[in-house]
Amino acid sequence: MNTFGLRTLCAVSFGLLVCAANAQVFHLTDSGSQLDVNATTGNIDNWFVSGIDNVFQHTYMLRSGDSGTATAMGAMTLDSATQALPNFLELIYSDSTFSIQVRYLLTGGTSAADLAESVKVTNISDSTVNARVFQYSDWDMNNTPLNDTVVRTNSSSMQQTDGIVSGITSVHGGTPVPDFSQLGLFANILGNITSTNGYFLDTAAGDGIGQSFSGDAAYAFQWNRTLAAGESFNFSTDKVSSVPEPASLFALTLGALALIRKRKKAA
Repeated sequence: MNTFGLRTLCAVSFGLLVCAANAQVFHLTDSGSQLDVNATTGNIDNWFVSGIDNVFQHTYMLRSGDSGTATAMGAMTLDSATQALPNFLELIYSDSTFSIQVRYLLTGGTSAADLAESVKVTNISDSTVNARVFQYSDWDMNNTPLNDTVVRTNSSSMQQTDGIVSGITSVHGGTPVPDFSQLGLFANILGNITSTNGYFLDTAAGDGIGQSFSGDAAYAFQWNRTLAAGESFNFSTDKVSSVPEPASLFALTLGALALIRKRKKAA
């Protein structure tokens, strides 16, 4: 099965696809950058920087306790969606246990853009819960899924680079430091979070620095908190996505093509 077919099968299996006609999509724009947020699914579907889309899927998932599977934000009830400015959006979802508020702030530029997210998770139940909060990110740098490399640069930061056009890079950091993180093949990470009973991401804070994965890469962060009834937990993340200037991009592309031809000739 090709990668497109595998991605489609995974998305359908996890209930993350909806008909476009029924989707509530918000377009955040600033200085040449555009972010497409699907409030129906709770996913960021696209992030264009200088006309290049670098995102396949980015979302949040929650679980109460250390058994069961995490619930995707988009599977919860969408309580409100407010776009107060062209580059700012607030979404609020809830179920019987949690409320999650996500605020997106996009800052664009000619060759780089910044996405800041602030997240507030509240225990709206009548009892104490052990909250397990996941952020899942599947960036396809340069809109190509198979040739990315993601590196854990520290316990709260991942850096992802396209394998052909090395100037296209995403840097992602979270505050406070996540308790766990994981990088690897997109389908494995997504499937474990949503389908494996009591799953924890595979690397504790302080471990795995410098670990990398190349291919159809994805990564995730996990925060664990014990929340009393009515108590909230706040965290924030920041993503920077950059592409070369058009002239540099053209030169890098030519260089990559020349390298490919050279390797084919050598073979």
